[in-house]
Amino acid sequence: GSWMDGQVGVMEAERSGVYKCPCFIGPECREQFQIFVDQDPAKRIYPVFPDAPPGTALHSGPDSGGEDLFWEVAGRPGQEMEIVLNLQAEDRRQTITCVPVGEGEALAPLGFAQLTN
Repeated sequence: GSWMDGQVGVMEAERSGVYKCPCFIGPECREQFQIFVDQDPAKRIYPVFPDAPPGTALHSGPDSGGEDLFWEVAGRPGQEMEIVLNLQAEDRRQTITCVPVGEGEALAPLGFAQLTN
């Protein structure tokens, strides 16, 4: 994600079909991300429109498209967030969400996030 200076983060499995990755909001109050399956840019998962708030947009992929399509998350500088990939979500818009750590609720559609740069 953008908070990782171009490095690829690893999502940890919470349970079958649910994966999580931490994100820290930087000084610009927003971060962007995509999800790479097996850390492979040719298997990227990305929103169908640019700067999509997690939890609001359908996703495309995994494929090699969407190089310029990212989710975006907004928050306070230094705020810890958790990106969640839920392959079990009934509503496909909820497949990728972002939750402030310690607050337990998905973000309202304020902004967006990125696991790749």
